[in-house]
Order: sequence, then structure tokens, then C-alpha cells
Amino acid sequence: MSQEDETYVEEERYGYNDWTDYMWCYRAGVGTQSSLYGEAGISRLRYVYDNVGQSSEAQYFSVEWTPTILPDKPRNIYGFKLGWEINIVMLALAAEIKYQTDFELDGWVATPKVGFGMFGMVNLYYGYNIWLNTNPFDEIRHHQL
Repeated sequence: MSQEDETYVEEERYGYNDWTDYMWCYRAGVGTQSSLYGEAGISRLRYVYDNVGQSSEAQYFSVEWTPTILPDKPRNIYGFKLGWEINIVMLALAAEIKYQTDFELDGWVATPKVGFGMFGMVNLYYGYNIWLNTNPFDEIRHHQL
């Protein structure tokens, strides 16, 4: 195969030098913000790559669950979040807005994040929770991993 033929074949691969169409993906995560939490949801993801590296971009909706047991009563905290993230080579940046509630107390949180990622499929983030009102939950801190 000549060099011209090899170049032609590489340019035909989906996502090579051109953004893919958006595709719907499941989203799952675990983390800590003083208490352990899990999340599940959906994302709308697209990516592009070339010989230098890869990039991806996604918008997502997920439900976060922080199980808590207090001395006086058990109480779970739920978060409903919308977010956006981008990966450039291995740098991952994200921002999300979240409504948290235990169905008695509630609050809004904005969380910028920075970390490492690959194709938007596997990410490790450090986030900083910024309460848009007073934090009603002792179990939820500013720092998030």
C-alpha cells in the first residue's frame, strides 16, 4: 500500500480530524465530598482525534445519591445535576449545577472541576462545591473527588 493510500484510509475513520455526531451514553460515577456518593444518568457525547491526541465534549444529566446515617435518624441526600465537560488530550474540565435535597432541607450548588480524562469516558476530577445559598448538609463539604 502506498503512502497516499494509507493517508486516505486514516481520514476515513469516524472521528478522525472531524467531530463525530452526538451520541447518547449512560453515565455512572462514584466520589467523595466528605461522604461517599454515587451517581447515574445520561450524557450526550461527541469526540474527535488525530495523530496528536483526542478531545471530547459532553452535556449530561444525572442523579446523585449520598447515603447518610445520622445518630438521630437515617437521611439520604439526593442531587439532580446538569453539567458540561470537555477533555483536551488528557486535561478534563467540567462545570455543573446541582439541586440537593433530603426532602426536608435543600440547596443549590455550582461545582467547577478540573482533572484527567480519556475520550470523556473515564475521568478523575477534583471539584469545589460552591453553595449558592447556605449549606444545610453537614455531610457535604466543599472539596469533591
